[in-house]
Amino acid sequence: MNRIVLIGNGFDLAHGLKTSYADFIDWYWKKWANKLIVCHKSWERDGLCELSLDLEETRDRRETWQSLLYANMHEYQAMTGMAFYDCIMSAGLVIKQFSPLLSAIMHDVTHYNWVDIERIYYRLLCDSLKENSEVTPSEFNHQLAVLTEKLQEYLNEIQKKAVREFEKKKGIQMKIFEPIKLQDISIKALADIKNYFSEEFKN
Repeated sequence: MNRIVLIGNGFDLAHGLKTSYADFIDWYWKKWANKLIVCHKSWERDGLCELSLDLEETRDRRETWQSLLYANMHEYQAMTGMAFYDCIMSAGLVIKQFSPLLSAIMHDVTHYNWVDIERIYYRLLCDSLKENSEVTPSEFNHQLAVLTEKLQEYLNEIQKKAVREFEKKKGIQMKIFEPIKLQDISIKALADIKNYFSEEFKN
C-alpha cells in the first residue's frame, strides 16, 4: 500500500522556506548588491531595470559602482537585499530606470511589505491594451519572462537548501516511510482492504 502525503497551500512557508514573493524580491536586490560591488562601470542593467550613478553628484566623474561601494563592501555584503536597496536609493546618487512591472512590484513591496505579482502583471497587461498606453503587451510579456527566469533561479537555490535541510531531519523521513498502522487508515479504506483480502483468500 502506498502512503499519500497531502501538502496544502502554505506548507513551504510553515516549514521555514523563504518562498514568498517578498523573499524573492529581497534575493533579487541581494544579487544586485553582489553585482554592483564588483562593477567597473557607472551603470548596470539586467532586463528589468538600469541603475546609473549620477556623475554630476559624485566626487569624481570617473566614479564606478565598485569604487563607490568598495570602502563599505563588507557592510553591504552583510545587508539584506532590501536594506541594500533602501541604502542606495536614499543616497541621492542613483538614477534608476525601472521597467513598469518592476516599478509596480517595488511600490507594493516598499509600501506593504507584500506583493501579488500575478495581480500586478494582469492589471498592467489590461492597461497596456488601452489606446493611450505607452507600453505594449509584448513588452510586459518580455518583462514577465525576465522576472520568471530570475524566479526560477531563486527557487532552484531554495530547493537545494531545502533538500539539504530535509536530509538533516531524519524524523520527517521516518514519518513518511515508517510502516502503515491500522489507525492511520480511514474507515472506508479499512473496509476496502478487508474486502480485498477476503476476495484474495477465497481463491
